[in-house]
Amino acid sequence: MLDRDRFTGKAGVRAGLARRYKGIPDVHYGNDRHLVCSDGFGVSESTPTGTSIAGQSLEVRGVDLLEYDDDGRITRKDSFWKLLE
Repeated sequence: MLDRDRFTGKAGVRAGLARRYKGIPDVHYGNDRHLVCSDGFGVSESTPTGTSIAGQSLEVRGVDLLEYDDDGRITRKDSFWKLLE
């Protein structure tokens, strides 16, 4: 299954995150690691786990690629999940 979504602006991002937590109400992000570079780029890794509202157990490897401005505010975030079996 391929799921592609794009959320822009504060309201859009907020709605996207609300949908994530509604679909996986007990989601937990563990095993996190973060890297920030001086050129406005960063990487965040984690292992989200939880149970979907349909009762399916979930364990994925997540990676976020981040771009940020000179004030440290994130201007772009691309997220990728790989299902773990």
